[in-house]
Amino acid sequence: MLSKRSTSSRTLRDQRSLPKAPARESASRPHQEADSTPAPTKAKKHLLDAPNECISLHQQQKAWNAISIGQVRTALALFDYACGGGILIEDLRQQHVSAFTELCRELPNRWGRTTEEKAGGIAASLAWAETLSADEIGLGQATIN
Repeated sequence: MLSKRSTSSRTLRDQRSLPKAPARESASRPHQEADSTPAPTKAKKHLLDAPNECISLHQQQKAWNAISIGQVRTALALFDYACGGGILIEDLRQQHVSAFTELCRELPNRWGRTTEEKAGGIAASLAWAETLSADEIGLGQATIN
């Protein structure tokens, strides 16, 4: 006796081998060929370019102030850095989220404030973290989330 699963997959296989019925012609265009032009594909966006529309919308609605916008841009810059820089949104994977979490645990808990960090960016903050004690390193979980 065949199981239900094997019967249904055999039925699907049988249906695939049947000749296809000719396509029905449209009443409004009886002899016009179907458009074979492929649908346009969306251009891939870089992570740091993508949020501009969202930020503009929130600014227009007065939903975000300058501080909130700065925080969004900073979070995305950190995430992009953790991904290796210049990542496309469509290429993001779970491993990038893990790398971001690890980066947040390696940064000074009060990062980006020294002259060297402001000039050298995230890499300078990581270098500075190497000189700090353990209790001065790592962003809190609430900040990471």
